[in-house]
Amino acid sequence: MCTVIVLWQTCPGVPLVLAANRDELLDRPTTGPDWPASPPGVVISGRDQVSGGTWMGATERGFVVAVTNQRTHKAPDPTRRSRGAVVAEALALGDRDAVRALVAGLRPEDYNGFNLIWGDATGVEVAYVHDGAAPELQPLPPGVTVIANDRIGSPEFPRADLAWARAHAVASEPWPRLATSLAAILSDHTLPPPERTPAPPPGGFLTAETARLVQAVCIHAGRYGTRSATIAAVDATGLRDYLVSLAPACAAPLVDARRFAARAGRQNAQ
Repeated sequence: MCTVIVLWQTCPGVPLVLAANRDELLDRPTTGPDWPASPPGVVISGRDQVSGGTWMGATERGFVVAVTNQRTHKAPDPTRRSRGAVVAEALALGDRDAVRALVAGLRPEDYNGFNLIWGDATGVEVAYVHDGAAPELQPLPPGVTVIANDRIGSPEFPRADLAWARAHAVASEPWPRLATSLAAILSDHTLPPPERTPAPPPGGFLTAETARLVQAVCIHAGRYGTRSATIAAVDATGLRDYLVSLAPACAAPLVDARRFAARAGRQNAQ
């Protein structure tokens, strides 16, 4: 997943909201959302059929976890462990302190670089995990935070600035109106001006045009783009809503993950 918008203590009665797009190769095989997933009481946005991991999920008690890749200018090392498996491990723990200990104990050299986001109604945290350094953890402040494929606030990702500005403008809207506004943000195809688009490195696999196309919040760049969208909302009682689209939010509405699970169950019974 490549863009995660976190709204912490902005929506009345809903202290935590995560809205996220998963960006990936369009032909990479993926299953749809699963509720309940394993362990019981967990919903996931989908499962990557290559690595077996997931990019976002939540527990019914209201613990949410998401991951973004860290940007590199080379292909990921397929021999390294799945970053999506860390999401599944964190969901199984379902506790902020336990996930903090999990991340602190990771060997960054075992993974391609990633950012992990986790939290519940009591707080939200992010960890940067990449080769050459110990995992770096930090709590997120109240308000709007956007995590793309680099550190928070990186000038290399103007799409994060655009998402932040639009989310900040609607952050205090009541739920579920906020969900509608966030879906529109996840659908945004706005491209930054050329002077705000970081140039790809010489000899890299990105062309200048592709480098600009991947700076939209909702990406359409040939073989690569936004595959799905998810919005999770947590209130004092636990997971209030978990909305998923199996296509970009510009192409399909986000609906309750329970509907996908019920449909899959009916199909399996036939």
